[in-house]
Amino acid sequence: MIGSANLTGAGLVGNLETVSTIVVSEEDRSAAPLLAEALRYFERHADKKDRAMRDVLARARARSPWLADVEPGEEVTIGTERVAFLTESENAGIGERFRDFVGDDVVDQLIVVSPYADRTLEGFSQLRAAFGRPATSFIVNPHEQDFTADTFEAQTGASLHSSEPHEWGGERPLHAKMVIVCGSRADYVLSGSANASVAGLYSRLGGSGNAEAAIARTEPAGTAIDRLKLSDCLSTPMPLSMLSLRHRARSGTEVDRQLPPDGGDCWIEHGFIFWRPPTNSVPAECLLRLMDGTGAEMAVSSPAAEGDYFSLPLDADVGTPRSAVVVFPDGRESAPMPIAALNRLQTNANPPRTGAAGRILAELEGRDDIDDEDYERAMKLLALIRPDETRKRDVARRTDDNEEDEEGKILPENEFGEIAKTPEGRQDLKTGPISEMRRLVNAFLGLGALESADSDDLDPLADHIKNANTTDRTAADGSGADDRNDNGNDDDDGGDTGSSRPRRPTRPKGSMSIANARADKLVGHVDETCRALARPDLDPLNLESAIRIHLLVNVFLSRCAPVGEKASVKHPILAVELPRSWIRILGRLIIALEASLERTAAKPPAEDIDEECVEALATILFCAGLLLDASRIAEMPRAMVRQFEAANANLARSVGKILDGNPMADAAVRQKLPVLMAKHRLFPVKHAAV
Repeated sequence: MIGSANLTGAGLVGNLETVSTIVVSEEDRSAAPLLAEALRYFERHADKKDRAMRDVLARARARSPWLADVEPGEEVTIGTERVAFLTESENAGIGERFRDFVGDDVVDQLIVVSPYADRTLEGFSQLRAAFGRPATSFIVNPHEQDFTADTFEAQTGASLHSSEPHEWGGERPLHAKMVIVCGSRADYVLSGSANASVAGLYSRLGGSGNAEAAIARTEPAGTAIDRLKLSDCLSTPMPLSMLSLRHRARSGTEVDRQLPPDGGDCWIEHGFIFWRPPTNSVPAECLLRLMDGTGAEMAVSSPAAEGDYFSLPLDADVGTPRSAVVVFPDGRESAPMPIAALNRLQTNANPPRTGAAGRILAELEGRDDIDDEDYERAMKLLALIRPDETRKRDVARRTDDNEEDEEGKILPENEFGEIAKTPEGRQDLKTGPISEMRRLVNAFLGLGALESADSDDLDPLADHIKNANTTDRTAADGSGADDRNDNGNDDDDGGDTGSSRPRRPTRPKGSMSIANARADKLVGHVDETCRALARPDLDPLNLESAIRIHLLVNVFLSRCAPVGEKASVKHPILAVELPRSWIRILGRLIIALEASLERTAAKPPAEDIDEECVEALATILFCAGLLLDASRIAEMPRAMVRQFEAANANLARSVGKILDGNPMADAAVRQKLPVLMAKHRLFPVKHAAV
């Protein structure tokens, strides 16, 4: 979709807009070169340090692997019509490229639809000159314009028209941007984001003007005006006496107000708010004003330097901010910056969970703690995102009398870490059903909020969209329209909507025999993981491995009884007593991780560390410290205590090397340790401070 609508309530459900939609799929690739070119356009414009945009583009690439075989192209033929994706380049703007698209066809008439223009009509005049100054109709917003009657009268052969006679023009403020060239062979329609201004139509990549995008397409000659329902507008000239100069243009200058300065960009990661300041600023003297989704101020803080970035700890009790404004030392304030929550973006990109994954995830809803079967559920979700051929082999091996459901068996030991070895697998691990389960388990641990990753009750735009099919209350509110370099901003009003999720009934307590059986399964999973970690090629911070280790250790600990206490249905795994001593069982895992993590630490440190790996590192360090303290309190053999002392020191050293040069991830690991300690209270009260 490419069009004039901004991402506001007015843009999506209120204004009179124009949008071109092109459908591309693996099955129908006729327009695929345009999509490939569009992705390349985003990659060219996006800041290389913008983590949120980089992740979005990676998801797009991972979910359309077939697009890698498509050569990007600016023009295709769909049926009998030509379609082009036009953006500004170093040598030509959209206006010039549209002129090339029309070619040598004889132009009979030109129609321009635009709510904004230059005060001098320079962009409009330049467009007319490019097509030989044919008879031109200019459709504008009837209520305010950027030019005077004298300025328009100088445009010989041009007529002025209001958008009000359009079928929806009386109800919706004009924000559509469109050019129609009526040629002898075809009609040529340009629609997109560019106003009829120099900044919109004649900007240059890397130079002055706006970054714009548009779709140009041919249509049968003489059909475009009626199809777009512009006949009524064109049949009624707008008297020049009705022109009303836009307020900001009345001073006689093109811009009557100072545009707010850029504030840089913000994102949430590892439990911190990170800020990359704009160039030519003094970050140490700036303040960040944080706001929620309604624009209400939440806090004003001074960020601390963290390498190339600045950061603030995220206060979970206050809530998640949605935007920030930089207060500069001289008192000026920046334009509002949206705060990109990387995990929320991943979750929002997920399709609705249905089928086997949906049924597994439904078992987690409404609970307030970890279940002893959660690790097996995680393994079943991982099995669902294995390569298709692997799952097909599993299906072929099933027999008619096998009652195994469609989610299949738990991942076999020899496939430990295999999913993360492909881009598609990594993407599924970060945004597939396993990511949702990880989020829910983290909420039980206290490492994240249990509510939805994106609360619509703090998002006015979400309220607009959700209610668009039942009400059109923005249609007549006149919440107007404008663009950044064409001097203005879209307004967006909002609403508040509440939702509640029905809680599932708690499961009845099972018998001790059932609890023991499930505990034995968990012990088996620990043993499987130890054997997998013994493989010299296995990286414990491989994305899949990190997720599995984090979930396994925390699910296992949730079934453990504190040192010195008796077994119960909820905590059947005892600290010292055999055959299931959690100190010994997890001790084997920690010692296996010691050698495996040492190999990982010997590699050059990664520039970015995934959130999942940060969680795994925190869990590993916590578990190592827990086992050392527990072995001392339980008065385990001195040789075992010394082994735990060595493992604890070696793991801390390896984790330090892995986090070297990444202070944000290091701070996040340290931040998670006390949370895990508070969750897993496995010492008697008198040792609680150990």
